[in-house]
Amino acid sequence: MTTSMSETLATLRGQHHLTQDDVARHLGITKAAVSKWECGQSLPDITLLPSIAQLYGVSLDDLFGLNKELTQDQITQAYRQALELFAISYDEGEKYVEAETRAHWSNVHLLRLMAAALFAQIPTLEGSSDRPLTGTALKCACAAERLFRRTIALTPRNSIPSSDVTSLSMILQWTGQETEARSLLDGLVAKEPSLAAVSLSQLLRESGDREAALTVLQRALLIALVEAQASLSALALNAADDQLESIVGLSRNIQSLPNFVSLFPTLMPTVLLEQARRALADNDTAAALHAFIEFSDCVDEACSVMIEPKNPLLFDHVTDMMWSEAANEEELVARKTSARSLRTSYVHVLETDETFSQLRDMPEFQTILKQLRADADTKE
Repeated sequence: MTTSMSETLATLRGQHHLTQDDVARHLGITKAAVSKWECGQSLPDITLLPSIAQLYGVSLDDLFGLNKELTQDQITQAYRQALELFAISYDEGEKYVEAETRAHWSNVHLLRLMAAALFAQIPTLEGSSDRPLTGTALKCACAAERLFRRTIALTPRNSIPSSDVTSLSMILQWTGQETEARSLLDGLVAKEPSLAAVSLSQLLRESGDREAALTVLQRALLIALVEAQASLSALALNAADDQLESIVGLSRNIQSLPNFVSLFPTLMPTVLLEQARRALADNDTAAALHAFIEFSDCVDEACSVMIEPKNPLLFDHVTDMMWSEAANEEELVARKTSARSLRTSYVHVLETDETFSQLRDMPEFQTILKQLRADADTKE
């Protein structure tokens, strides 16, 4: 047995606050066997390796020491590098992601960010408008699906981020796997309001811990607002025509509050683009053009927020969930890349969706589209 594995087993046991007796009982072996493994005197039976990995929440690669540890800064830099390469060429970005994930196949944090980088490219690629996806968009989606499945497999069940599940579910839906997508999401959907945060905050306040109470309430409110805006964005695409005006109005009201655009920058562009699409379906070109002009302004605001965010002062106790307003040069590059990707995705929709063909000969539409395209292409 290699020293690295013995040290790994001893370290993992210590991290999980288990005794050698605990491990022995869990695996159905003797304490002496566990001791010999950790002293480097013997190897675990190969049939026990999956159970050991499951006990410690790691992969077999981790047990054998096959993965080089990465710092959080290195992982973040890899993500930024992927986004920058995708902005230049999808093929270059894909090659980089493939190499990084192959080298660090059990680093869940790296895999999650690489999956997110792939996921963000899907709307910009050839075949993204097809259902199921086709072409390069399908290839990208399959690569992202593979990474999201891996991150979920490596994460303890009670710690899996909902973003992993929702992203995977969207990919499954786009690739014709609707049944599995629905099954994954059903367990995440709240069936009734939860007042747990309010109750906990009251308990904390009555015990004299006002700061903790504020943190609980601010976190709950922030999550609720993000969920509400995400729901409005999706509701706009599914609601009846006579409900859309109310959705647009509510969206405007939420984001009219100082700096609340930062909580969900794409809300207004999404609902206004849908409003323009519905107006064109009713042959109301004037209303469609009006919505489109407002849409363009909101895209500019969304991109500005993504590059130089301004957080609501209301959430001073949950800054870990807010944008970092003081970005270093690398972070600024990554933000600019994300903003360009957003513009590129909108340009793609406006250029390929036949719904907007009625507007394409209008000077106002051409001017706005030209500016969107120029801003998406700029490297600064």
